[in-house]
Amino acid sequence: MTTTPSTIAAPEPGVYTQPALVELPIDSPDRPGDDLIDWRGQVRESMQRYPATFAVPVELPADISLAFTSAWWGHPVLDVMSDGSGVIVCRGELPACEAALGDAPVVVVRSGELDSTPFHILLKPPAEPGTTGELTPAQEQFWTTVAFTSAVPDWAVEAS
Repeated sequence: MTTTPSTIAAPEPGVYTQPALVELPIDSPDRPGDDLIDWRGQVRESMQRYPATFAVPVELPADISLAFTSAWWGHPVLDVMSDGSGVIVCRGELPACEAALGDAPVVVVRSGELDSTPFHILLKPPAEPGTTGELTPAQEQFWTTVAFTSAVPDWAVEAS
């Protein structure tokens, strides 16, 4: 009997476990964003292990630092770090996504639907409680117009 690594690593149904962020070798290809850790691989692994859990942009913003999957207050989200506030992309009903921000103020940048399931782009709260961050006009333009997918996007495909 043979088992594939994805079968061995299969998560408990309905429970999201964040895959680890792995350091990249020094000779890795230079790509936009933080290239010291394999955040693209972490997003890819999350999407493969947890289908229909995440909505991700088909392209990355120009000022990307990194993007990774995590759970905010128990809800799986895509956390995108860039210049300024950054965003979280949450798939599900708005009340569940609002709850994923805990006690932080909720600022909805955009709401949409992907494969008949709603998703929401929320302004990532800054470190100071009770405050909201801001997006630059270019960031707001990007997040309000970029297409989303539930499949592994080209930017998260393993570099060859």
